[in-house]
Amino acid sequence: GETVTLTYSLENQARLSAYHLSVALEHLPSRIERIGNPVVISCLRAHETCKVTLQIRPQRRGHYEIGRLTCVSAFPFNLFSFGLNSSQPNELVVLPPVYPMRVQTSAGRAEAWTRGVQVAGQVGASANYIGNRPYVPGDSPRNIDARAWARLSVPAIKEFHEDFILHAGIILDTYVSNPAPVDTEVKELEAGIVLAASVAHALHHDYI
Repeated sequence: GETVTLTYSLENQARLSAYHLSVALEHLPSRIERIGNPVVISCLRAHETCKVTLQIRPQRRGHYEIGRLTCVSAFPFNLFSFGLNSSQPNELVVLPPVYPMRVQTSAGRAEAWTRGVQVAGQVGASANYIGNRPYVPGDSPRNIDARAWARLSVPAIKEFHEDFILHAGIILDTYVSNPAPVDTEVKELEAGIVLAASVAHALHHDYI
């Protein structure tokens, strides 16, 4: 539903000027709406460059291939037309719409999470020592506590606790009992995708 602005740079590589150029995007997918009329350039002199802005509006999420840019001239007198297409098509990824949400949690839990994020984000932050335990095969020799080993007569390992940035994962079940054709939009599924995207956006940007 958002308007996408595409900017192209046109260069006349010929030795003569080009007149009455019509610039447009051809062969757009059915889910992408073309906004406005083709851009018309009255004259583009030899070796001159100009920028052209076109707008499109996608109607549904997905991965699309935008048609090549077409530049056509009908000079003189619209008797015949000639032009060129851009060499490579454009790719457009349309994300689901995201609506502002506010996720409320208890103040104590939010404060604890905030402290963990701050400690993990500090440069040179070290792990906290929490105690010793007996050595088991596979433990790193670097964590062996020599003093505890001499006191207990058995190898002992130092245990540490590290503060990590907590990550929340949202899993959306996209199973549909009665699958619809590929081009058919399932409103309940699209609503679930929008809700999950909005919650993920709120957790990522507003909460932590």
